[in-house]
Amino acid sequence: MLRPCPSPSCWIAGLLLVLLFWAEAAAQDRRVALVIGNSAYTGEAVLPNAIRDAELVAEGLREIGFQVTLRRNLDNRALRAALQAFDRAAEGADVATIYFAGHGIAADGRNWLLPVDARLSSARHIEDEAVAHTRFASALEGARGLQILILDACRNNPFAPRLAAGGARNVAVRGLEPIAERELPPNRLIAFSARDGQVAQDGPPGGNGPYALALRRRLAEPGTEVGLLFRRVRDDVIQATRQAQEPWAYNSLGGNELFLAAARPPPASAPAPAGQQAALAVPRQPPVSADALDLAFWQSIQNSQNIADFDAYLTAFPQGRFAPLARNRIAAQRDRSLWESVQASRNTADIERYLSEFPAGAFATQARARLAELRAQPSPLPPAPVQPAALPVPAATTLRALTRDEIGQAQALLTALGFDTGGSDGIIGPRSRTAIAGFAQVSLRPDNAEFDTANLERLDQTRREFLRLTERGAISPRGTAAASASGAAARFERGWAAERANPPDPAEASYWYALAAREHEARALNQLGLLLVRGQGVAADPVGGSLLWRLAAARGDATAAFNLGAMLDRGIGLNRSPGWARFYYDLAAQAGHPQAREALRRVGQ
Repeated sequence: MLRPCPSPSCWIAGLLLVLLFWAEAAAQDRRVALVIGNSAYTGEAVLPNAIRDAELVAEGLREIGFQVTLRRNLDNRALRAALQAFDRAAEGADVATIYFAGHGIAADGRNWLLPVDARLSSARHIEDEAVAHTRFASALEGARGLQILILDACRNNPFAPRLAAGGARNVAVRGLEPIAERELPPNRLIAFSARDGQVAQDGPPGGNGPYALALRRRLAEPGTEVGLLFRRVRDDVIQATRQAQEPWAYNSLGGNELFLAAARPPPASAPAPAGQQAALAVPRQPPVSADALDLAFWQSIQNSQNIADFDAYLTAFPQGRFAPLARNRIAAQRDRSLWESVQASRNTADIERYLSEFPAGAFATQARARLAELRAQPSPLPPAPVQPAALPVPAATTLRALTRDEIGQAQALLTALGFDTGGSDGIIGPRSRTAIAGFAQVSLRPDNAEFDTANLERLDQTRREFLRLTERGAISPRGTAAASASGAAARFERGWAAERANPPDPAEASYWYALAAREHEARALNQLGLLLVRGQGVAADPVGGSLLWRLAAARGDATAAFNLGAMLDRGIGLNRSPGWARFYYDLAAQAGHPQAREALRRVGQ
């Protein structure tokens, strides 16, 4: 049974108790954070370290008193839902922070952050498939104090060629667009892991990016004003990457000092400085020097047999203490790997490839002796069991010169196919004329090297066909992640090793060749074309194979030009064309193919 308080002192005591609890609660700032790590993008866009970066930063924020919501690999719907939920969580908070690690792109003057299911096949899809950085910023608006948006997303844009081909203008290949500080509301800070136009490093395999490491370290330092904290993060990253990456922050902070982690309490005999917040007992950690990071990275890979590990070291430390050793290890491993894969081959092109890459290699003497034995061997291109097919012809179109906007589209399509136009500005300069002439050769219509509607349609069809032939997922047939080999050369080597394995694995080889071909690696275009013509590891597609050979030949690959000459000479998968066979045999001869002169003589007869 409840009884009334018998005296006024009881009411006073109760009121004091309520005020005591109110004061204790008021002393605790409410700090909320949403941390997102997106790694599982498709194909070459995968970012293996993004989730680890998010987990590292989430740990640091929790240690300094933030209520952290950590989300991983969010698709479009889940990302928008997470921002909507954080809208409510940030309402009335003293400090609200969002950290995003994943892909971000700049297109049409705006910055966009990508969920893991983004495909971005057209500029029209950006608003549907990506989320503007301003939507992330708006999720902070309910906070009554400090608002921080951290974008660890300034990486290469793997969707740039596709977007440019789809009509997007001003698509940045690297980095994000700068922020207009005058448009920021009070007490907001937006931090980029790399300044506009730069690329943020992802870090070594299985590790963390330099920005996430520096941010985690500085979060643990109590009593650092927030502006100073991000300037120290900037200095740490510049030092760790040897000036390859410079973080940048935009802010509208006022004159008051603002803190993420409060200072330690002063001794009882000394009063706390005015304006300081309540203490959080967080240990101070000294900054890690660039030399220490360099040494730790090298020690973690020095006994590795994986070329990709040394490539990753050189990416992080291009001028590092162990860079000469890393380059020597890469060269030695590639030398041995390539020779072991070709030494038993009866294809002269295989031995020639070894000698072209390693003219003074450890096995060069053996290679020259082997090549002397094989000089008289027939063409490396055997007849393929496929039906003849005609070269594709674009649909009829009204022929006219292109407008400036259409010229820009054509330039973007040429760039996406590996031709250098010097930009997509709609102005036809010398490089654009060279590029359209190269494409006229690829399309087997050298008489039309003009920027007209016929070539614009051919460019669009060719780009679509190229994407179809080279589209691959994030995991190889053997279960290896695409991101485990970075760069076209490393991916080509993976394919080459798989094709020359015992027994050969053409399906695995075609996977890695396709990834390298996407980056216009001529050797990969040639080898993938060969597998398509033969129907090895992929469905037989001689027309598709001929397209890849034509693109490789346009980039100066002698073997691709010779193979295409043999294909047209013999009518393998395509209608026989002695004229075009002579053209490509001659191209191969000019590029130094040893059998092309004899083939030219024979076709001439």
